[in-house]
Amino acid sequence: AQSAADALGGSIMLATAITVRLLLCLVFTLDGIIPASTQRVAERKCQEFLAKNTKTTLSIPLSLHADIITLTSRNCSDSVDLIINGEEAARGEFPHQALLGYPVNGTAKRYEFRCGGSLISERFVLTAAHCGTPRVVRLGEHSLSEVDGEED
Repeated sequence: AQSAADALGGSIMLATAITVRLLLCLVFTLDGIIPASTQRVAERKCQEFLAKNTKTTLSIPLSLHADIITLTSRNCSDSVDLIINGEEAARGEFPHQALLGYPVNGTAKRYEFRCGGSLISERFVLTAAHCGTPRVVRLGEHSLSEVDGEED
C-alpha cells in the first residue's frame, strides 16, 4: 500500500515535471534546441505559434566588407490569425458564447469587448481568470463589426 507521503511526493514531482516541460516549451524550443521529432504536441504547437509570429529579414550593411546580417523580430500584437481554412459560424449557431465588455475611459457610453466566455447557467458565464469583472455581457452576437443589427 502506498503511504500518503508517497502519494503527495508523487504529486509534487508531477507538478514539477509539468512546470519543467512548460519552461522547455517557452525557453528551449524558442531556439529550436529540442528536435521536433522528440517534442510533445504542446511543444510543437508552441513552435507553430512562434513561427506565425516571427519575421526574419536579411540585411547587408553599406560598407566595403559587409557580412549579411539576419534580423529576427517577433510580432506580439493582440491579433494573430490562428484559424486556417475555417468557415463562418451561422447566426445563432453558438448562442452560449458571450462577449465581455469593459467601459472605455471609465464611461458607460462606450464598451470595449476584450474577453469571451461561455454561458454555463442562467446566471453565470465561465471565462478566463485574467478577464476580471466585465460591466456588460452580450450573448448571441454574430459579429463584432455589425452596428445596430446591420449585416456585413
